[in-house]
Amino acid sequence: MTGFINAFNMFLFFLFSLCYMYQVVYAAYVLVVDHKRKPDDSDVPLNRYAVLISGRNEEVVIGELVRSIKQQDYPTELVDVYVIADNCTDNTATVAREAGAIVFERFDQVRKGKSYALNYALDKIRRAEGDEDGRTDYAGYFVFDADNVLDPGFIRAVNREVVRRPEFDAFTSYRNSKNYDDNWISSGSALWFLREAKFLSNARYRLGTSCAIGGTGFMVRATTCSQRTSSSPRTASPAATASAMWKTPSSTTSSPPPSATPGASACAGPKASIRCCCATVPASSRAWACARAAAGPASTCS
Repeated sequence: MTGFINAFNMFLFFLFSLCYMYQVVYAAYVLVVDHKRKPDDSDVPLNRYAVLISGRNEEVVIGELVRSIKQQDYPTELVDVYVIADNCTDNTATVAREAGAIVFERFDQVRKGKSYALNYALDKIRRAEGDEDGRTDYAGYFVFDADNVLDPGFIRAVNREVVRRPEFDAFTSYRNSKNYDDNWISSGSALWFLREAKFLSNARYRLGTSCAIGGTGFMVRATTCSQRTSSSPRTASPAATASAMWKTPSSTTSSPPPSATPGASACAGPKASIRCCCATVPASSRAWACARAAAGPASTCS
């Protein structure tokens, strides 16, 4: 019996090693062919965007994020920052307003969570900014967690991809940790971010295969969001659905990318399907979105 168990364990070891071998290929490919080049943004028209930030009791970090958005290398009049203070019992709403955000305070002890909060914000924005059909002049909606900090070139870089790659519905980005050396948990999370961004999404983008959306640091086109309106986060707009993908059973499928553009994919969340592109990091940027990986004091993105 012991011999059978050992043999079965060895079989599983080789099976899972084989299943994950593609990541070794990705890593080798990126190390060999990866290179950074400064993109030309001179001929790219500038779109208007809305930034959605859902947070509960985030008074310590929310101001830093809003300020990093206001300090973008992008016209401030083309970026509206919306903070959803979701069932907060602290000064999250006050701090966000003082930093320059438009704040929606939401109190609902039944429908809790980020997906409900994002849908709540989208509904209010459409009523306030939209036409009779709810269409606004936003080109897309960014989604961030409250403890993120953005590289100054973040929105400009995403806008470049939005304009040049109209066949894509969503755009994800590179994430790093802003408190790498706090403890072993934050260090491990930072290495995970690096692996995910550098050796998975980057490799998939360059090879023309599927990229995936995480819980923060992504943008969904407004036209894609308008395709779904529902109070349920499981049949919600793609922005809310994509944000909930990490905690909701879902499937991911690939479709043949357009011949001229690598990185096309179909990222399927619960009852929502959107094509996702991993946009290129500008050469001048060390990171796009920095996230606090574990509990600790907020620090600058480096």
